[in-house]
Amino acid sequence: MQNAHIKSCLLTVLTMLVSTLSLTSCSIHVPGTQTGTLSVSPPQAQSKYSVDSLEEPVHQVKITAGPFDLHRKYRSMEGPYVNETFRVADMLATKEISVNESAVNFVENGNKPSMMAGAASGTGSNAGSNAGSNGSGNAGSNSRTSAIVHSNEPKELIWAKGVKLIVLDENDKPLPTAEFICHFNIDVDPRNTVFPEIHTGSPRLFTLTQGQTDFRFPEGYAVPLSSKEFLHIAFQAANRTTTEHRRVKHLCTIDFVKDSELKKPMKALSWYTPYVAVELNEKTRIKEPSIHGPSCMAISRGDNAPNAVPGAVMTDANDRKTTGHWLVPPGIQPYTCPIADGRDMGFNTEDRTVRAVWTHVHPLCKNVTLMVCDGTKKTPAWTTQITTKTDHGLEIAKIGDLYFKDGLVLPKGKHFEIDSVYDNTTGKIQDSMVSQGIFYDDPHFVKPNWKDAPTLASNANGSTAEDYNGSDIYSPFNAQNDGPLLTEPKTMEVTTSVGKLHMVIDPTIAPAHATQLYKLFKVGAFDGTNVITYQPNYLFQVGSIDIKHDPKRPVTAEQTALLRRLPLEVESHKEGRGLNKKWALTMARSHAEDSAVSSFSILLDNAPHLDHQYTVFGRLIPDAVTTATMKRMIATWTKAHPYIISAKDLPAPNSKSDLLADASAQLNALSGKSKADEACNDLYCGIKPDAPKEVKKNVDETYPVFSAKTDGPLLTAPKTVEMKTSAGTIRMVIDPAVAPINATQMYKLFTAGAFDGTSIVRYEHNFVLQTALAENKADGFKLNSPHITTMLRRLPLEVKAQQSGKVLHKKYVLSMAHGDDPNSAVTSFSILLGSAPHLDQKYTIFGHVIDDAESIKTIHKIESEWQSKHPHIISVRPDHTSIAAST
Repeated sequence: MQNAHIKSCLLTVLTMLVSTLSLTSCSIHVPGTQTGTLSVSPPQAQSKYSVDSLEEPVHQVKITAGPFDLHRKYRSMEGPYVNETFRVADMLATKEISVNESAVNFVENGNKPSMMAGAASGTGSNAGSNAGSNGSGNAGSNSRTSAIVHSNEPKELIWAKGVKLIVLDENDKPLPTAEFICHFNIDVDPRNTVFPEIHTGSPRLFTLTQGQTDFRFPEGYAVPLSSKEFLHIAFQAANRTTTEHRRVKHLCTIDFVKDSELKKPMKALSWYTPYVAVELNEKTRIKEPSIHGPSCMAISRGDNAPNAVPGAVMTDANDRKTTGHWLVPPGIQPYTCPIADGRDMGFNTEDRTVRAVWTHVHPLCKNVTLMVCDGTKKTPAWTTQITTKTDHGLEIAKIGDLYFKDGLVLPKGKHFEIDSVYDNTTGKIQDSMVSQGIFYDDPHFVKPNWKDAPTLASNANGSTAEDYNGSDIYSPFNAQNDGPLLTEPKTMEVTTSVGKLHMVIDPTIAPAHATQLYKLFKVGAFDGTNVITYQPNYLFQVGSIDIKHDPKRPVTAEQTALLRRLPLEVESHKEGRGLNKKWALTMARSHAEDSAVSSFSILLDNAPHLDHQYTVFGRLIPDAVTTATMKRMIATWTKAHPYIISAKDLPAPNSKSDLLADASAQLNALSGKSKADEACNDLYCGIKPDAPKEVKKNVDETYPVFSAKTDGPLLTAPKTVEMKTSAGTIRMVIDPAVAPINATQMYKLFTAGAFDGTSIVRYEHNFVLQTALAENKADGFKLNSPHITTMLRRLPLEVKAQQSGKVLHKKYVLSMAHGDDPNSAVTSFSILLGSAPHLDQKYTIFGHVIDDAESIKTIHKIESEWQSKHPHIISVRPDHTSIAAST
C-alpha cells in the first residue's frame, strides 16, 4: 500500500535538520592522517584524487539553473533558489539539463527555501513524494526545465564520484568568483529503500558552497546509487558583496561511473552528516556563548537567526530548544556541540574508516574540528581551516579539502563533537551554520544483482512502475464509475486520539480528490489510521489507510476495493485558489503525478513550492477545537503518535457563498462565538499573516523597563513627525492619548536619530510594513551611538484605548512589535496596510499615518518596488508644518 509523504525540496527537518543546514558554507583546510589511525595532532590534508583510467569512462551530467535575478543583497537562506528532482537514469540519458528561470523561487515572495534534508520514516512502506519535483521524473519537457530523456534501460548500479559547481553570467560565460553561491545540495531518498542493508539516516549527500565548489572521492571509492532512484537537487544564490543588479546562473557537473564499465571493483562509501546545534538562550541577550556541562560533550548557547528557515528550532532528547542557524556577535566566538548518542544514527557503533569530508559553514568561520571525546579528554581527529574575504562584503575564500586516501579510523564506542570558531570582525551580528559530510567505508554493502530484473515499461506520461511505488495496482479514478462527483463542500469532524479536527472537503478545487476522500472518510476507511510524520512548521502526514494503530483492526476488503489512483488536480492554482497554504489538506503521492491514493498531509505553514504539483482538496477550520487538537498533536508527538478514530459530517453550510465564509457560519457553536464576524476572525486566524514580530524574537532583558519617573516626562499632546525614507516621506502622528508610555519613548527615539538608517524589513500585502530593530542599519549608515543605546527601554503593553474602542488595528495605524512577552517591545514597529482585528488588545497602538497625498504615494511606492528593493529610513524628525490630531 502506498505510504507517500510530502518531502519536497523542503525535504524534512526530521533527519537532524541537516536540512536547515544546507547551509552556506566555508572552506576547509583538511588534516589527514598518514597512518590511517587517529593521531593526537591533526594530520596533513591530502590532495584531491581524480578518477583514473580504472574508473573510466566517467559520465558527466551538467545541470544549469537560472538565471537568478540578484536585485539586492541576500544573506544565507534569503536568495532566490531552485529545487528539482531527477531520476539518475534520466540524468545519464539526457546529459545536459536546463532549469529555467520560471522555476526560480524568491524568498521575499513568501516562498521558503528548502534547506531541509531528510525523508520521513513513518510506518509502512516508504514512498517518498517529492514536493517541488517534476512529477514523473521529469518525463518530457515542461515550463520549468528543458526536455528530459526518459530512460527505459534496465536498473543498474551507478557510482557517484563527485560534483562541481561554477557561476555563469546570464549569457553562460563563467565568472571567476563563487560569491553568488549560497549553497548547492544533493539529497537522496532513504537508502534502505534502494539497498536494504544500508541504513544511513542522512539524506544529504553533497553540499557545495563558497570556498568549496568541487568535491570528489579518492580513487577506488564512491557512493552507490540505483539508476532508478531520484536525486533531489537544490540551488540557492547569495549576494553579500554588491548592490549592483546581477543576473547569474549556477552550473553543476555531477560525475557518475557505471558499475558495468569498471575495470576494477569500486569500494562503497556510506556517510553521516552531523551539524552544530546551539541551545537557545533563556535570556535573549546576545553575548559570548556560554558552555554548560563537562568540558567534553558540552553544547553552546545562542539565538536563532532571523533568516533561519521554518523548523530550524527543535527540541532535543534533553528537552532543550536548539537551532542549527544562529547569531554570532562580534569578536571571536567558539561553539561546540556533541554529535553522538541520540543524534548519530549509530555512527559510533562501529569503527569508521573515513575517506573524505565536506564542510559547510558561513562567512567568518575560522575553523571546524571533529573531536573524539573520552571522559573530559578531547582528541582532534581533524581540523578544517577556513578563510573569509571581507574587503568588499563577505565571501568565503577557501575551505580546505579533507581527503584520507589511506583512511582515518574513528574508533567505535567513542563520543564525538564538532568544535568551531567564528571570528566576527565586522562589528555587527552575523548568522552562522556548521555541518560536515563524513564519508566512510561501508563493509555492509552488497552489490545487487539487477541484471535479470525486467525492464519497466513506461506509460503515456513516461512513468514506470517504480514511479508509482505500488500505487499502480489501483485503477485510475473514473468520474462515471466512481462518482457522482461532489458538487458542494462537505464539512467534517474528524476525531483523533488527542482531540477533534474540523475540516472542509472542497470539490470546487479538486472534484475527484474531494469525492474520493469524502467517500473513504464516510465508510470508515481512515478509522484507526496513524499520523505518521510530523515536520515542525511544515506538516503532519496521515498514512495510507492500511497503516493502523491497532494491527488487529486492519482495513477491510470492502474499503480496499474502493481505493483508486487519483489524477493531479491543480487547475485552481492558476486562478489563485486551492493553494498549498497553512491548514491546507494536501494529497501525498509518489513520483508519478497520478500516484496519489489515500495518504494526505495537513500543512502547518504556507508551502508555495508545492503549488501546481500537489493537489489540495480542502482545508482545516482552525477554530478553538481544531487549534487545541493541533497543539496537543505537536506537544505529545515525541511520546505517542496520534491516530484517527472516526469521522462524521457536520451540518451543511446554509449558503453557496465563499467556502470559508460558509464554514465560519457553522463555527458559532463550535468556537463559542456568538457573532458571525467573530467566528470568521477565528476561522481565518491560522490563514492570515502572523502578528508583527520582533526581528529578534525576544527582547534583551538587560534593557531597563520604562519608568515614567526617570524616563519622562510623558507627552501630554500629540506630536507630528516626518519620516523620510529612501522611497519618499511619510508623516505620522505620535499620540500619547492612546499609549502614553510607548508614544513618549518612540517620539524621544525618533527625535534623537535612533531610526536614522534603520531598514524596513517586512511587507505583506494588505497587512503590514515593519521596520527592523532601530540598531539594524542599511548599508552606508553608522550604528547607533552608545548614548542612543542607553536610551532603549522595554515598553509595556498599553491597550486601554483599544478596550474602549477609541483606537483599533485599522489601516495606517502605528503598532509596536514585541516578542513572546507582551511587555517586551523596544523599537521595531509596523504601519498597518489593512484592518487586523486579531491584533487588537495584543499589540500597542501609539499613533497613525497622516493620509496626505505624499505619505500615501510613498507607501504605494514601497509596495510596488518591494520585490526589487527594500527601503530604509533616512531620518525621523518633528514636523512643524502639520497639525497633529489625536486618533
